[in-house]
This record gives sequence, C-alpha cells and structure tokens, in this order.
Amino acid sequence: MEKDEKIINVEVEDILEDPEKENLKESEEIVKEKPQEKNETMLGVLAHILGYFFSFLGPLVIYLVADKNDEATKSHAREAINFNASILLWYVISGIFWLVLVGFLMTGLLFIFQTIAVIMAVVAAKDGKEYKYPLTIRFLK
Repeated sequence: MEKDEKIINVEVEDILEDPEKENLKESEEIVKEKPQEKNETMLGVLAHILGYFFSFLGPLVIYLVADKNDEATKSHAREAINFNASILLWYVISGIFWLVLVGFLMTGLLFIFQTIAVIMAVVAAKDGKEYKYPLTIRFLK
C-alpha cells in the first residue's frame, strides 16, 4: 500500500448518527500520520545533503541514528554512504591522474557530476522516492 493511500473502515450508522464526528476522527488520523512521514522524508534529504558536505560520515550518522523500522531513511542513508565512498575513491584516482596533467579535468567533471547527482537524490528523497546513484560501488547492501 502506498503512503498516499489510506483505507478507512466506516460504518454507515456512525455517519448517520453524527457526520461531524467521523470527519473529526479522520482529520486526527491525518495529523498523526503526517509528522512521521515528514520526519522520514527530512532524514532522507538530510542524509544526501550531509553526504555532499561531509562525505560518507554525514549519511553514516543518519544511518546509525535512524529508527530500526524506518527503512526509507536507512535506504537513503545507505545509498548516500555508498555514493560518497565511491566519489571519494574517484577523487583519489583523479588525484593520481594529476601527475599526468589530466586529473584537473577529471576532478572538475567529478565535482559537477557529484553536485548534479546529489541534487537529483535530494529531490527524489523529498518526493518520497528511492534514488540509485550512478557510478556507485555498493559497499553496503
């Protein structure tokens, strides 16, 4: 069942007795559900943003702090850890290529790629969707 879908069991007699009562119950349920969804979404977004600034250490903190039942946040944090560890490896390789005078181009392209990929991941996390970074070695599964 998707997050946007909700099954509500309503008996006809309850609605006929007091229709306002049912609307009140429904609005209370929505208010209770939204903070949890928003919290999961924000932690997923935060994992990607922290990864951009603090490499794999930022998402690692989110991964360790996230609730055991919060699979969405753990998935985003895991993906951000894998991507940032891979990017770190690609930067080391581009540093080696600086000796051959090609590394400056590779480093610039990596920076642009990293920025675009993180923006795409943040937008996907904000929308509650999964995102798989390209060119990523999956250290954590």
